[in-house]
Amino acid sequence: TQSSLADLLRTRGQYEEAERLYRESLDVFEKLGDSHSVAVTQSSLADLLRTRGQYEEAERLYRLSLAVFERFSPDHPNTAQSLNNLGGLLRAMGDLAGARPYYERALAIFEKTLGSNHPITMQSRAKLANLEAKSQPGFEEKDFIGGDYVAGDKVSGDKVIGYNISMGNISSSKGVTVESETTTNVEQPISPRRLRDLLLTHFDIAELNELCFELGVEFEDIPGSTLSDKSSELILYCERHDRTQELIEVCKKNRPMVKWE
Repeated sequence: TQSSLADLLRTRGQYEEAERLYRESLDVFEKLGDSHSVAVTQSSLADLLRTRGQYEEAERLYRLSLAVFERFSPDHPNTAQSLNNLGGLLRAMGDLAGARPYYERALAIFEKTLGSNHPITMQSRAKLANLEAKSQPGFEEKDFIGGDYVAGDKVSGDKVIGYNISMGNISSSKGVTVESETTTNVEQPISPRRLRDLLLTHFDIAELNELCFELGVEFEDIPGSTLSDKSSELILYCERHDRTQELIEVCKKNRPMVKWE
């Protein structure tokens, strides 16, 4: 489908073409009256626009998508994820007070549907705690783990090189490092598309959450509501932070029988 192709192009960093396909898909779904597909596509397009720094349009689409999820399934984890998406965008825009109620509502849904000790619920709770910490006087970016700021990130103006705020377009894969051109049995870099396919094949969304936990990345701050979207955005995050090899090593540890190449 066009939406699936748009997901793939977004993974490759071909943002303009991905945006065009998302918008064409939206037109089709709206004409068909498929509200759920409209909401999912709006959320995916908002994720893309957020990555490109087009916050106002991303916010508008997140709100439209959330309205549909809340109307048809107000207590579903997908609705909680939609709430987190909007909250994360507002936090990235510096509206900490505006982000809080969305994080609080998302946490309430996760606690109700998944239980207090589920990894997703625990990360949602940590997200809210981090937001509260960031709101305190004397907060320093270097102390914030996950979300907008992480230890080691470089701040430039009001933007941070990270998956919530980064403006960078990814156009190449930084897969496995080759030590020497003459080395035999050299591992070849894994393309973003191949890595995404392997994640979709060998992990479900709960297991992807565990991968994020091992990487020290907040799962709920990775844009998207589906396994496909989350996998794509996690790869983009690792690309931006030069952590692709680290992601691959964690995957190898969890799925040693899979050929990660």
